[in-house]
Amino acid sequence: PRSTLFPYTTLFRSIDDVGLLEYAKQYCKVFHFARERSFFFGSFLTMNFDEPTNVFCRACLGLPYITLDGYVSVCDEAWYYHPDMDAFFIGKYNKETENIVYWPEKIAFLKSRTADNIPECQDCDLRNNCAGSCLSGCVFENRNIFSVRRDVCKAVKFMADHIPRNNGHYPCFSP
Repeated sequence: PRSTLFPYTTLFRSIDDVGLLEYAKQYCKVFHFARERSFFFGSFLTMNFDEPTNVFCRACLGLPYITLDGYVSVCDEAWYYHPDMDAFFIGKYNKETENIVYWPEKIAFLKSRTADNIPECQDCDLRNNCAGSCLSGCVFENRNIFSVRRDVCKAVKFMADHIPRNNGHYPCFSP
């Protein structure tokens, strides 16, 4: 079975699937345990619980890094070029000219992935603390960056009912 948290990176290894709702229940317990002891315990699923936002992560902003195979990616889950993850590659290094060629249409496409443009998020009261969740998970599972993963939605909604939101910046930031 593949991981429900990071399905793309676990394509080539087998791990036990905990289930996201069970993960959410256990996470909330640990979050409060840590908080009582003045520690912060974060989760990929709550990374936007610190303050409202209409995008999930830096991939929606087009913030690039170069991969070892010479592509420019905006997603940590797209660390080498693979056709299934093509949406996350916004350019390529040209060895001959020693320049990076960016693909503006792909950058614009990624920047258009906001909570306002995801049909399933329109009536959700958590849309600005989740913004549709992880793009790579949606692409891997649904082949569509404007989709959501229903198991993630259930887990995030559970977490939102059991831990605080919109109380200011977390002590750590997503890259």
